Amino acid sequence: MIELNAEGLLEKIVQSETKRGVCALPYDKYEKFMSAYKLWTEFVENPDYVKKFPWPEHTMVVCNNWRIMHGRATVPPNTHRTMVFGYIQRAIYENRYRLLRQRAAERRNPEMTDKWTTRMPNQVLSKLVL
Repeated sequence: MIELNAEGLLEKIVQSETKRGVCALPYDKYEKFMSAYKLWTEFVENPDYVKKFPWPEHTMVVCNNWRIMHGRATVPPNTHRTMVFGYIQRAIYENRYRLLRQRAAERRNPEMTDKWTTRMPNQVLSKLVL
């Protein structure tokens, strides 16, 4: 759940019931683990650290799982919820962003076609579309 880097500093925290894997604990450590886990869940669910926000239908929330500890609140009775998850690699995101910037530059100046924008370095392209 708590991952440290080579220097012993906090690298990542993973809070997930499906990944907790209590069964993998040695028997003699189970009670101590569960005591610590109870303190942990009380801490992360403390109202002082919880930020609620409206999440209207047909909208999305995008976050970096390594940077934001996030969770889902309970759903009110008779409310249906569908969640779709997706993960993306950085290179795919950056290339898609570049393509959108290229298209924006082409819309601003119809004489500038993909023949030119695909050859431009990112630094030049970013100055064309603010």
